[in-house]
Amino acid sequence: MTENTRKQKLTWTDTHVKVYKTLWNKYTLKHPKADFETFLDKETFRRMYNFIESDENIGDGSKKIIYFMIARYLEIRGNNNFKKYLEKAVELRNKIDNQEQDNAQSDKEKEHYRSHEFLLNIVDKYELTDKYKQHMMELALMIGVYQPPLRTTTVTSLKIIFRKQDNDKTHNFILINKSTKKMFYIINDDKVSKTYSYQEEKYKTIEITDKRLKEFIIHSITTFPNRTYLIQTKEGAMTNKIGSDTYNQYLRKMTLSKGIDNNMLRSSYVNWFYNKFKTYNKRDALARQMRHSVQSALIYYFKDLDDETKEITPDETVNIVNDNALMKAKLDKCESKELTEKQMKKKRYDILYSINKKGNVPKASTIDKYNLVFNEETNQFE
Repeated sequence: MTENTRKQKLTWTDTHVKVYKTLWNKYTLKHPKADFETFLDKETFRRMYNFIESDENIGDGSKKIIYFMIARYLEIRGNNNFKKYLEKAVELRNKIDNQEQDNAQSDKEKEHYRSHEFLLNIVDKYELTDKYKQHMMELALMIGVYQPPLRTTTVTSLKIIFRKQDNDKTHNFILINKSTKKMFYIINDDKVSKTYSYQEEKYKTIEITDKRLKEFIIHSITTFPNRTYLIQTKEGAMTNKIGSDTYNQYLRKMTLSKGIDNNMLRSSYVNWFYNKFKTYNKRDALARQMRHSVQSALIYYFKDLDDETKEITPDETVNIVNDNALMKAKLDKCESKELTEKQMKKKRYDILYSINKKGNVPKASTIDKYNLVFNEETNQFE
């Protein structure tokens, strides 16, 4: 792949724009005079890296996405600092992959995770209130504890409707029947809406069954009727839904855990449920309510809470060290001499294999020499 071909493959998507804006919002809290269009160009790698790493509210998964975004932004502009961010992103990708394979908690989860029983003990003590913000924060936590939690972007987008015909097949809703007290989530737009498993109409509707939660929601719409969304920052008709950061801040205030987020609520619920119900049918039914698969739940949410670190046997340690040393020697050798086009193609293939299959982190010089580019759709280098 030539340098020009590689650059032609680089795209700047809507997802990149969203991550850019999120980072900008955090950055301007400490640097209010920064320029929106150029703050990434002007900031040094070390200062930006320290800024991101020092924010304890940003988990490894979010850091990985941010580093990939910055790398893409800088590479498009011909700034060689992109290699440093790309290295950090790949390191985090490998770290997260290893944790997921072992069902291990991340460092953030170890510190801020709360059990389902702990969360139940909090919400069970809630009393009905007419103070709007307090009520919203309590409701935010309740719908992630009494009901299998939806994804953050889904739960924050739920609009309130009272008739089935108000479902426009585009937005997400909570349908409330005031007379029967029956309630349903209607999910038209989320991460899995267009996948084969969730295209059937029956999988777009999720009944809310917990009596306590339903009573709280009835109180909510009766006491604060003038609003668009189930959860919103202030009363009145609103065109913009609550932000994910604000929603997670509600959870942190109600649990006094300064790093907890909705993903941890999902993990907490899955851990509690899986320890209680062992059959596939039960777990599949839960997966349908949470809008993922049993496999996804096992990889991303069901965690080993007892073992904080993975134990490595002496033999495994030796193998890891030898594999890394051998790969380093091979890379150093192939970078130390001029190669024919055929040899270069073979070495490039070997390097891609070592990165994508074995999880080795490429040097900046290797990325540059072999014109490697990271494909965010396949999560691999090409």
